[in-house]
Amino acid sequence: MKVYKIVRNIDGELVSVGATGMARIVYKPHEWISAPRQLAERGYHITAFRSLRRAAINLHVLSSYTLPSVYGFELWEAEAEGITRKLPPMLNMLQLAKGRFEEHLAPDLWAYGTIMCRRLKLVRKLDWKEIEKMLKEG
Repeated sequence: MKVYKIVRNIDGELVSVGATGMARIVYKPHEWISAPRQLAERGYHITAFRSLRRAAINLHVLSSYTLPSVYGFELWEAEAEGITRKLPPMLNMLQLAKGRFEEHLAPDLWAYGTIMCRRLKLVRKLDWKEIEKMLKEG
């Protein structure tokens, strides 16, 4: 299934936007990637968006505090397998980075349109002009 994934490009390495430490995922274009084993065993898989519009809106929210290039945000078209729309409670990312599995204070805070998938492959990086056009068209 085609999905859309927001990543950060840090010195040429594509990584998770919010997950760090033991939850961090490194993405390589055209290679299938899965969540770290300790997360997958608890039902936490790679997050993505089912629509380009939802992904673009969330990318806009993420980058509204600064220029997207400062944080290296990129939006990719991707292929996904093992998709679930029923999401587990959100985890506290600061605690997760330290290896602790603690629910977020607002466990249902997932961005609208978020899905989880067991495997994901980045296929094509989307151009900022393409994303901006999508947001303007509504």
